[in-house]
Amino acid sequence: MNWLINGYYGHGNIGDDILLSVLVEGVKRVDPDAKMVIVCSPQGLENLQEMRSEQVSLLSCSSRREIITYLMKCDVLLWGGGTCLHSQGFCGFMRNILARLFFKKVFWLAIGVEEVKGFYARLKGKVSLACCNYITLRDKVSEGFLQAIGPRFRNYAIAEDLVWLYECKDGPQAAGDEKYMVLIWRDNSSIVDAKQERRLLEAIINQSIAFSRKNHIGRIVVANMATHVDFEISKSLQALIQEALPESSGINVDFFNYNGIEGGVELLHSASMIISCRMHPFLIAKVLNVPCVPVVYSDKVRIYADYFVSQEVVDLYGHCDESEIGKSLDSEFAEPATNREGFGALRDKAERNFTLLEKFINKTKS
Repeated sequence: MNWLINGYYGHGNIGDDILLSVLVEGVKRVDPDAKMVIVCSPQGLENLQEMRSEQVSLLSCSSRREIITYLMKCDVLLWGGGTCLHSQGFCGFMRNILARLFFKKVFWLAIGVEEVKGFYARLKGKVSLACCNYITLRDKVSEGFLQAIGPRFRNYAIAEDLVWLYECKDGPQAAGDEKYMVLIWRDNSSIVDAKQERRLLEAIINQSIAFSRKNHIGRIVVANMATHVDFEISKSLQALIQEALPESSGINVDFFNYNGIEGGVELLHSASMIISCRMHPFLIAKVLNVPCVPVVYSDKVRIYADYFVSQEVVDLYGHCDESEIGKSLDSEFAEPATNREGFGALRDKAERNFTLLEKFINKTKS
């Protein structure tokens, strides 16, 4: 079958790139003869080169005529992973409509849904939903938001995030006695006011320095894991840490700019501690069994933080207490929180995405 695969791909976001890698392998399992065209950002034509194969080709999202051509040729329009239905409506509004006009099957795989506000955003969401044949959701909260948009829509099932199916090919890199911690931040200007965020950042920086000195960690790495949207905020964080460091600390502050899955995963896998204000680096750390304290900035992060027994978190909305941040780091470092059901259960739920996709495809073929 011919597949046209869409999502937030090629924008320098480690989470979306990993979701895409899992999705491609999953489609190959359910349809061994699949021919896949991945619609990505113009930068993705270079950033996602490793995805290319006899079965997989890349297409820039700016090539609108070619996208329409491939829509006419494809059998399935597949949206994979990430939060696709959100405050702006659906990210592929027109492609969904065109797919149905061309009598193509539309499947949304392992997507997240957030609250959709505003008349036009809700209208776009409703129309996109009407064009969809089947949906698998990554969590229970998404179901509530989905039903708020389309209360009569019943062609969906709850599965899990695709990240739980990611398999790291290599172990952590040996780096002698060197230890480092990783800080990942995002632009939260639409969530909290600048003063509140600055207070939280200062508390995190102070506790990160104290934690590093106490545990003989010689480097703090500020990692920009969403290259095209978090660069400036990440560089600002690096400068703030450098200003806060005592001259005698002996701690270096480095900057990491994500440019591919292999390098990004290697950085996370070899870290002694991670503080992540992005969801998928947090989940990847858990897959890799690396100590990670998440910063809760939305319901979706809270859901996954709650998956783990006694998971300590930093709440973006909560009172900024430095001592609590320090306790969170110490607790996670001593014994990383593990999933109460076990990762096998999470993987089984994530695999359900492809089980249902396979049933859908077999029904389509028949």
